[in-house]
Amino acid sequence: MSALIAWGLALLSVGAAGAAEVLLPPATPLTVADEQVAEVFYRQVVAAALQTGLSVEDADSIRTWALADAEGCFDNPDCPALLWSRTEARLAMIVRVGKGSSGLLVETRWVDVSGEVRRVARETVPYGKEASYAGRLALMLQEVQAGMPAAPGSAVTGLAGAGPGPAGTPAGSGTEPVPAPRVVIQPAEPVVPAAPPAGEGAKKPAEPPPNRYRLPKVVYDSMVAAVQAGKSEQQWMVENRVRSGRLTLQISGGMGFGDVSRGYLVDAQLKAKASDQDAEVLAGQASWEGATSGVGFSGFVAIGYSPLWYLDLSMSFGMLYGQKHLTVTTTDTACSGCEPEVAAYDPQAGVQALIEPRLRLLPLATGVAKPYLLAGLDVRIYDGFDVPDDGLGYRNAPGGMGLAPSFGGGLYIDALPDVSFFIEVPYTMVVPAAGVSRTDPEVPTAPAAMEHMGGFVRALAGLEVRL
Repeated sequence: MSALIAWGLALLSVGAAGAAEVLLPPATPLTVADEQVAEVFYRQVVAAALQTGLSVEDADSIRTWALADAEGCFDNPDCPALLWSRTEARLAMIVRVGKGSSGLLVETRWVDVSGEVRRVARETVPYGKEASYAGRLALMLQEVQAGMPAAPGSAVTGLAGAGPGPAGTPAGSGTEPVPAPRVVIQPAEPVVPAAPPAGEGAKKPAEPPPNRYRLPKVVYDSMVAAVQAGKSEQQWMVENRVRSGRLTLQISGGMGFGDVSRGYLVDAQLKAKASDQDAEVLAGQASWEGATSGVGFSGFVAIGYSPLWYLDLSMSFGMLYGQKHLTVTTTDTACSGCEPEVAAYDPQAGVQALIEPRLRLLPLATGVAKPYLLAGLDVRIYDGFDVPDDGLGYRNAPGGMGLAPSFGGGLYIDALPDVSFFIEVPYTMVVPAAGVSRTDPEVPTAPAAMEHMGGFVRALAGLEVRL
């Protein structure tokens, strides 16, 4: 007997399912972690649909007669087909919801009793705007229902309360139910429905974003297509490794070859004191100072910015670690036939500070690997030479600053959305390439220049973080 009673109650519940015109099955979460956010958004959609005056059957009611057939409806190809035999409703709105990086990912389908998908929508809803979009979905539902043909034998036009009775009034009831007056309640947030293109049920494409970074046409068209499909402009740019509009921090190091060291040559002439034939004084000095060949370490840190896809601007601060070479040649003018004495001192560590404004030109806007050309201006700051003179008063070489152009090429490997690796080979000229010579009248000829190239090459590898 109890089984018969339960069976009868089930039949009654199935019969009661026909009271609404629209089914709103429970929202399908995109992942297991999205169940709560999907439920919250679904309740906002139901509330907005009721506020617009629609006659809907929500998840709580559907579960009483559809049981598990109503769960996961968006991902189930047999849903809502499994529900039509147990309800008089002729339209269902099915929603899938998940959390994205910049907002709520909402996908919606409107399916009628014949199985036709009458409209689809896909939107990334900024966090905090969920209620506004729920109201927009309710208005879309109203538009879709209004465009459906009336059920056979019914005067219903598709809107709740628009005819003498709701679609699907059970036959044999003997009475025509009096529709409740339609009450439209303004949603809490203003809602502007998207008008579909003429003759279609698809959502109006999003307005194309401006080409603010002057992307090539084929790249810009790809971005526009992605944005109109529901992806944000920033998300597309990160996924395709477009460098525009990013602030960067870089650190790199490598080896320098060429004129990374400095030399100082002194040619001094001595003469005897007038009052003491055993003592000597400096009669005159000639010298040469400049860059000289060697191998050294170079490293720098830099901050940069990419105003356009093909242009990187940066300012780097670094150092060039080479050596300092000092040679002093003395000639005793009081000693006829005496050979000059040459003192070549052991090389000392020589560190030069580098300040380098640079620009890089990139031929590719997207992709992981991006070759580039670079150009810049190198400012080298170096210290001087102190000559051991034993009281003779040799002239020391002062420190100074050199300014020279640099150019070369490199390769970015944009391996991650915010992290890159790079290798580059810049060549920097040395100005003046021949160094600087100074002479006194008593020493008319300065020493010949040390071996040098007129510039230096660096092979660098580094890491970049994009902010």
